Amino acid sequence: KKRKEKKRQDKTRQEIRQGKARQVTKTGLNLETRTSTEEMSVFVASVSALLISIPVIIIFFVTLYYWSKWETRRQEAKELNAALTGNRQLDAHASPHELA
Repeated sequence: KKRKEKKRQDKTRQEIRQGKARQVTKTGLNLETRTSTEEMSVFVASVSALLISIPVIIIFFVTLYYWSKWETRRQEAKELNAALTGNRQLDAHASPHELA
């Protein structure tokens, strides 16, 4: 088991020397060593997460915009209906059928 670990460390050191891997350090502590393929996969994952989140955010705001527009129109229709029927009470829970 120790030999296997030593072999892995030697391979890692060799990769660092060849420039295939880079040591990721945090406050002077050598936490881990990442190979270039690992770094690439982390990069690809972060980019894909970003590309997925952008349309989701756009869809959210577009939905919000149209919902507020629809809500405003609904409120205006309710007020107009109340004015036409002479019923000036604007009940938030009243349906158009109740007002008519």
